Amino acid sequence: MIVPNGSVLHANPLTRAIPTYQSNKTVQALKIAHLIANPRGIELHFVDQRFVPMQIASVCVTEHSVMEGGYLIIGEGGYPSYSPADAFEATYELKPGEDA
Repeated sequence: MIVPNGSVLHANPLTRAIPTYQSNKTVQALKIAHLIANPRGIELHFVDQRFVPMQIASVCVTEHSVMEGGYLIIGEGGYPSYSPADAFEATYELKPGEDA
């Protein structure tokens, strides 16, 4: 999946699709374990280690207050966004049959 800044979100070859969550809309989401700065920006590392890290611009982290423990969300249009853990977990439930 290609996201707007040109990054590509890949699952490791031995895994399946990003888990799907639902409330009044359906999204895909990964919980962020660590943020690691590097010369190209910030690398998001996920709690679910079946997914490789994703590179994002440093400005995204500051503008959207991205923090460890929050969620990278991929909406129905394929656009990424961020949600703090408390807001995400109060709103969404893992879709039945999905493996988080």
